[in-house]
Amino acid sequence: MAISADPLRGLGYISSLHITAYEDQYGDTKIDEMDVPYDPESFKVTNKVELKKPAIMGAGKGNITYSGAGETKFSVHLLFDDCTLPTVEECYVMAAADYDVAIADSVENQLKKFYKICYAQNSGTKAPNYLSINSGSMPIMEDVSGEFQCLMESIEVKTNLVSVSTGQRLKVTVECSFLDSSPYISK
Repeated sequence: MAISADPLRGLGYISSLHITAYEDQYGDTKIDEMDVPYDPESFKVTNKVELKKPAIMGAGKGNITYSGAGETKFSVHLLFDDCTLPTVEECYVMAAADYDVAIADSVENQLKKFYKICYAQNSGTKAPNYLSINSGSMPIMEDVSGEFQCLMESIEVKTNLVSVSTGQRLKVTVECSFLDSSPYISK
């Protein structure tokens, strides 16, 4: 698990999620992996229960019955960031300065890798990759591994800071959600 400094968002040092992509639903063929810092306040797991409700209106109270476990969804805001400077002021200076130096882990490169791992259609399977998400010592799911084995449900990219001189994104928040696929991935 990686630790990142993020002075601009005021989060201090934050943990990262480790995302691993698999080609197949059984977790046999690993494709790629990456660590991405996240906003801990956005870390949310939703478990649903499937209930049968009476078909007749006004059938009375107490006629709802359990029909099975529903979907489990993991939602989180991921933080992609080129500002690795120690103060907020220095980050804004960098945004206003001539920032045309190529950075290996620029926000654009980080986003491209994230999309390739989580969202893009796999050329072999013609479907998005199956994912395993791990948050280090804090379990996402209450099972032995604590990993969340899933498929991407949605991605929303919000740009937070842009370089004045180059127009390049320097800070991006990616709001995403994942649906549980744990019966399929065995690793």
